[in-house]
Amino acid sequence: MDIDARLHSIYDQTELLLSVGSFSPVSRVLAPKYPDLYEASIKDLQNGLDKGEFTSVDLVKAYFARIDEVNLKGPQLHAVIEINLQALTQAAALDAERKRTGKRSPLHGIPLLLKDNIATLASEGMNTTAGSYALLKSIVPGDATVAAKLRKAGAILLGKANLSEWANIRGTFLPASGWSGRGGQATNPYYPAASPCGSSSGSGVATAIGLAAGSLGTETDGSIVCPSSYNNLVGIKPTVGLTSRAGVIPISSHQDSVGPMTRSVADAAAILSIIAGRDYKDNYTWTAPAKIPDYTQFLDVNSIKGKRFGVPRAVFTDNTITGNHPSINVEFNKSLDIIRSMGGIVVDPADIPSAYDILKSPELSVLKVDLKIDLNKYLKGLKSIPTESGTLKKIIEFNNVYKKLEQPEGYEGQTIFIEAEATSGYNSTYYGWLREDYELGRQRGIDGALQAHNLDALLLPTNGITPSPAALAGYPIITASKYPDLYEASILELQSGLDRCQFSSVDLVKAYLARIDEVNLKGPKLRAVIETNPQAIQQAALLDIERKLGKKRSPLHGIPILLKDNIASEGMNNTAGSYALLGSLFPGDATVTAKLRKAGAIILGKANLSEWMNFRDTTIAQGWSARGGQGTGPYYPGADPCGSSSGSAVATAIGLATGSLGTETLGSLICPASYNNVVGIKPTVGLTSRAGVIPISPHQDSIGPIARSVGDAAALLTVIAGRDNKDNYTQTAPKKVPDYTRFLNANAIKGKRFGVPRGIFTDDAYTGNNPAINIEFNKALDTIRSLGGIVVDPVDVPFASSLNDSQALQTFQTLQDNSIIVMGTDFKIAINKYLASLKSIPTKVTSLAKLIAYNDAHKDLEQPTGYEGQNVQVASFLYSESTAGYDSAYYEALRTNLNLTRGGIDAVLNYNKLDALVLPSNGLIVTPVAIAGYPMITVPLGFHPDNTTVVSTGPSTVYPAPGAPFGLSFIGTAYTEPSLIGFAYAYEQRTHNRLKRRAYTKAIPTTQLKDVINWGV
Repeated sequence: MDIDARLHSIYDQTELLLSVGSFSPVSRVLAPKYPDLYEASIKDLQNGLDKGEFTSVDLVKAYFARIDEVNLKGPQLHAVIEINLQALTQAAALDAERKRTGKRSPLHGIPLLLKDNIATLASEGMNTTAGSYALLKSIVPGDATVAAKLRKAGAILLGKANLSEWANIRGTFLPASGWSGRGGQATNPYYPAASPCGSSSGSGVATAIGLAAGSLGTETDGSIVCPSSYNNLVGIKPTVGLTSRAGVIPISSHQDSVGPMTRSVADAAAILSIIAGRDYKDNYTWTAPAKIPDYTQFLDVNSIKGKRFGVPRAVFTDNTITGNHPSINVEFNKSLDIIRSMGGIVVDPADIPSAYDILKSPELSVLKVDLKIDLNKYLKGLKSIPTESGTLKKIIEFNNVYKKLEQPEGYEGQTIFIEAEATSGYNSTYYGWLREDYELGRQRGIDGALQAHNLDALLLPTNGITPSPAALAGYPIITASKYPDLYEASILELQSGLDRCQFSSVDLVKAYLARIDEVNLKGPKLRAVIETNPQAIQQAALLDIERKLGKKRSPLHGIPILLKDNIASEGMNNTAGSYALLGSLFPGDATVTAKLRKAGAIILGKANLSEWMNFRDTTIAQGWSARGGQGTGPYYPGADPCGSSSGSAVATAIGLATGSLGTETLGSLICPASYNNVVGIKPTVGLTSRAGVIPISPHQDSIGPIARSVGDAAALLTVIAGRDNKDNYTQTAPKKVPDYTRFLNANAIKGKRFGVPRGIFTDDAYTGNNPAINIEFNKALDTIRSLGGIVVDPVDVPFASSLNDSQALQTFQTLQDNSIIVMGTDFKIAINKYLASLKSIPTKVTSLAKLIAYNDAHKDLEQPTGYEGQNVQVASFLYSESTAGYDSAYYEALRTNLNLTRGGIDAVLNYNKLDALVLPSNGLIVTPVAIAGYPMITVPLGFHPDNTTVVSTGPSTVYPAPGAPFGLSFIGTAYTEPSLIGFAYAYEQRTHNRLKRRAYTKAIPTTQLKDVINWGV
């Protein structure tokens, strides 16, 4: 039944409204006291309905009559493609409900039109066809989400509006906008046969002359705002993701958006308030606010006052490029004067950096790929298609077979369809195009202009190419989204965005992977990451679903974390950077990994390290591993990253992950954290399990967090700490692990006593430190005093009382010598035990002896240029292999060292009634703390001056160097992590030293969340 027959069928069954005057749409009204339907607002209509002046049934009849007059008769505007035969029945039910229980929302009983690519219940009798006969009588699964929301709010879906067929993506050689096979050629009501623009042509035309109270359109690039402009309407093209596209015939999941078209801003705001919000059927809506505001609350006549508006003149107001008539710019300039008169600040010009490049963007190439994938998916979801046009290919064939229906005379009309069908899906070329589009639309587009001029919005005439930047960006034309800077983003900041659905964990993973790709093996080649988790995106998607269902496991839920490549993680290698263990199978996740997963963290990948935790041969440059190559620090080209947790620190420093785990036996966590301007916590030995971690020494090994803030480090430690029956050292840990974030107290230093064991620890002749470190350290002591701390300076420890005490120096040397005996013996026993636990080792390296043999046999892989790599020396594979196990010499060395270090640290703390020791992180202090198994936390302290002389530390690494960071450490007795975290936090919050200098430019990845949101998986 065609639309004309449907209307007459209704009129035969029902009595028309009380009417006066002619049947012209312009003059037809309910009665002299009733609102004029040409301009009637939703508020006007609700007032009349509430007062009982007319009913929703009356409204439906009136709008049907108005459609009948001008749609296929008279001017033949072809604005409406079909009507809802059940609209009167539905209106009657809503009228009864209003009388009985009141109205559901401001849209209760209000008739609206939907563009004919927005699905409505098949049982209702309306089709959803994008204007094509190919989908006529196809059965959709149900209402589109936006249609369902309108129904729930009490709106009446009056009918379907005509459109540019297939939302104007079928071909560039179709007639003017507004033509569809089913609907014919829609025209503009302001001049006979004028273009209505498209593709939401009918929605624009029908709303302009009051064939409904308002309508919904869709936009990919200009398809709402252009017909709104051409037809004298308000149109809102929302941020991609604010409104669900589920049930909408698609073009591109990256650019499609559904929005209102109305006669006033107030009406548009009212409709947007209903249709906006998250939808589990459209994962792009996960970025929408968790709670949608009532947009009508922002209707403020003073909103322009004091705000800054930019005018991107270049390209967008150039009539030779836009094709606009000069009168448009004349009126636009008048509007700028009006904005100024309302107290607005107009920045003119405020050009978009990418303006000229947008003209040659790869947008259409992206849309073709998206169209084939997204449309085929939509068609597959239909319950039935009588024409059997179930794929894009079959639709092309349908159009060729039924040219009388689908091909207007003189037009081919399938060029884009055919080119889309020829695409081969998501590939590297496609993602390159997509990245370029986002860059043009976002960081070099709208964001670039807004940020450069500190603007609240951009202003332009709608006609021309104005919609393009917003289309490429996925932004609303009136504003821009803001996301946390991943260089500094904290766990708390990211959780806030995730909870509010500004972005998803999938987005986070994509962003971090892109950042890794930028600087790891490309550009500065920092070599911080040894491999990434191939399942990270899928795992993130599952965690996003959990969050949506109300399950948030912990503050780490959905947060991407890197692990040092000696911490086992299922699905990735665990090799200590060596090819000898590549492909080996371990029993399962390390305990700390399992705890992170249970807390909802995403294991993003494995960080590079000094191979074998720097124990194979200490003469090899720090940060080098055979698998990972030579890692370098991001604060100076070729900077020594320290080790062995090199990659964990480098990656965290520049935001390649939210945080990371490192391990320490002797300085391996504290030193790289210090060198890379991040926070590192080396916990008490036993607080964190070492099960599943490639070991050096059970007496000294510890796993701890590396983060950009003390708060993040505390959050990570809270999750990984605690007892584990696989590691008996953890039985000394507290039975109940506290939430360490509870100790983040900006006043923690006040009234506490801090000792400075100067001796060899602050003597540059012994530490090898640049004098700048002591200068900044002494300033830090003043900061501690200013925070109310009591600094006892100096205090003596038995193993380093003063520079002139030769006995103390000899004692320290004894510590080091004994440490070599202990670690050498421990390593052989521990590594052989670890290797025996592996399920398989392709290289057959089942013992330390075989590891040594492997390295000798594979020097092309395992021996860096210029190094022997396995010298018989202190702390080396060969020395360890020569040890004879736990003998009397071993136990004597262990006993002596524990007495000297634990006894010494505890004695100085107790004698001076100290709460902690404080020293620069660089230098010798890591040795006694590591031997004691005591906790230590480092926070950023400062940076080497720009005139610092560069010192070589290896074939391609240097330290110190201009701008190279260094840290400050707080040290305590066993299990005093809560106090140390509080002290470090108070110091960090007072100084914010990390923020005082950024990494060198090439080492900073540019990818941000805004660049990856809405990428395909």
